[in-house]
Amino acid sequence: MLPYKVECDTLETLFNTLPSSIPIDPPNSSLSPQINAVFASEEGPWPAFNKAMHSSWGNKYKGLKVTECGDALRSTIATICWVLKEIEAGKDTGSAELVKLWIDALVDAAKAAGAATGQYLTI
Repeated sequence: MLPYKVECDTLETLFNTLPSSIPIDPPNSSLSPQINAVFASEEGPWPAFNKAMHSSWGNKYKGLKVTECGDALRSTIATICWVLKEIEAGKDTGSAELVKLWIDALVDAAKAAGAATGQYLTI
């Protein structure tokens, strides 16, 4: 099983339970992280992931905000799963811990945006 798969699944559940008042796929969206394949091959999956996430979401230490639902959030989950698979293949546990920081920040943002939480969603 991928490292932090449970936490990633929890994040996906939170994204899927955001309130309907949050716009779906707004035309001016910038939240869909894009991995630069050349950068990833030269620098590795973690630096490519981190760069894409900062570009889309901003600084996780300043607090992230979920301002839309839809494709961008699905793309974020797919990007997290991609980097976790790459990290697992390379046995890079240190980078997995860094990805977990992004997952935690996104979980906090989803909860702050009103995602449905429950006992089964605690991480």
